Amino acid sequence: MKQKWELLATTIRGLEDIAIREIEELLGRRAEKIGEGKIKWKGKEEDVFVANYLARSIHRVIILLVNEKFVDLTDIYEKFASIEYSNYIAPEQSFAVITRRKGKHNFTSIDVSREVGQAIIDSYLKEKRVRLRVNLDKPDVIMRVYVSDDRVMGGIDTTGQVSLHRRGYRVYQHPASLKTTIAYSLLRIADWRFEESLIDPMCGGGTIPIEAALYARNIPPGRFRKMEYAFERLTFIDRSAFERLKSKRLERELNLRIAATDVSERHVNGAIENARSAGVLDSIEFSVADARKIDLDFDKIVVNVPYGIRMGSIKRIGKLYREFINNLIRHNWKRLVVIVGSDIFLREAQGKLKLIDLREIMYGDLRTFICSYERI
Repeated sequence: MKQKWELLATTIRGLEDIAIREIEELLGRRAEKIGEGKIKWKGKEEDVFVANYLARSIHRVIILLVNEKFVDLTDIYEKFASIEYSNYIAPEQSFAVITRRKGKHNFTSIDVSREVGQAIIDSYLKEKRVRLRVNLDKPDVIMRVYVSDDRVMGGIDTTGQVSLHRRGYRVYQHPASLKTTIAYSLLRIADWRFEESLIDPMCGGGTIPIEAALYARNIPPGRFRKMEYAFERLTFIDRSAFERLKSKRLERELNLRIAATDVSERHVNGAIENARSAGVLDSIEFSVADARKIDLDFDKIVVNVPYGIRMGSIKRIGKLYREFINNLIRHNWKRLVVIVGSDIFLREAQGKLKLIDLREIMYGDLRTFICSYERI
């Protein structure tokens, strides 16, 4: 079998353009959006290793086998039954089907998984006269299926049960920690260049400055992964190229100007421990400080402000935003990128900061805004 595939990567809904840009930079491939939180490109075996080990904006990499419109469950069954699974699953291996469904249907995700699982078993029986084993706890091969309205996508998961956004360096868990993939995307939206100064004035557990340092120093995010990748169980993949990739020295030494502050000493101490775990403590200057009062003369400011959900008071969160914005007005900076969970920040900043870009993303089930500003 020729090791050339269509590859699907999942990412945050609303940040597909960041993932497309990163895949094109890493692999030199032309990628495209094919659904909410999904991009695809035509690649080869080595792309699987590079995307899983080096990409910072994606969650999962899948060898795409089905990407079609469907009519009903029977149609889904037939589409998956047409695949020759001996190319992907050895006779002695087990498999599982995991489905995510979105839209209005007269069936559930469990129904889809059952139909696709039966299609795989029937296809293999017909081709090899072997009945494959299903193992829902620890399968050798994972089939990921995505149903959205009248389209079904599915393929072989090369990442595994643990998403790529779970880097593995966190030893301190902030109660409202930001996904690493979003933190990296904020830096790209800010167009941060490594020679520019950067501050996160409400750093919490330190995700944004840590991701900035990892990105700038080209430290592979896969270096911290504690769980195996799903491709390590796939018999049709030659993993020697992955071992060569891991053995390469990709890291670069840079004199970075990254600052991170938070009003909570406990969070700052936790962020320091996270940075130490990630091996970038020497690249970040941490301090305990109030974002409403500190010097904000930095080239780029990237911040995940408190959303107010836990604070329980719209007035309190509005006052925090207003005082932070007033401090921003007093200082010189080039670009502010802020992620917020409501439009309160937008209202408070109106007429005080110049909004140059606004995008809405889905952070789990939370409707979230990413706002980019310049000084007026």
